[in-house]
Amino acid sequence: IGCSQNKNFSGSLLEVCNKNPCIERRNISCSRTHKCGHPCGGVHNEKVCLPCLDEKCCKEGQNGGDFCNICWVEGLNQAPSIKLKCGHIFHYECVKQKIDKRWASARITFSFMDCPLCGARIEHESLVNELKPLTKLYEDIKVREKKKRAYGGSCFDPRKIFANSRTVRKILNKFYSSI
Repeated sequence: IGCSQNKNFSGSLLEVCNKNPCIERRNISCSRTHKCGHPCGGVHNEKVCLPCLDEKCCKEGQNGGDFCNICWVEGLNQAPSIKLKCGHIFHYECVKQKIDKRWASARITFSFMDCPLCGARIEHESLVNELKPLTKLYEDIKVREKKKRAYGGSCFDPRKIFANSRTVRKILNKFYSSI
């Protein structure tokens, strides 16, 4: 079942208080209802709705009463959630914040792009815009690492890797000539 782009809220979405955090959650919530009668707990504009998380409908895996394994503060049914390609479910905003925060130090790693439960790369249609530039950066670094290894591992000369960039080559030549 696809989620509609319709912003005509019904049911429990009409009963949201007027505080900003509640209104923001409502605005990203899917307005569809599952065949079982329970509201979809996913985000709007999804092609495929989040499965019903009501404990009576869940046969296996996570249900709405389970805490989000990123924030550990609220149940999955208390905020719009998404099911990643790996099958794990988290609050949409928690996954988005995890990606937006990126790396925690000067050392660039890409583990923030992995599912906290299984380690698979985070993939979901609602996160494409956030993940696209990071995936490009990751691929670029992989290419540079490959070139680095081709030039002798840790004692490589960046002037060779950036040989096609005149500006970078000039800066690096000036740096190396001064030491």
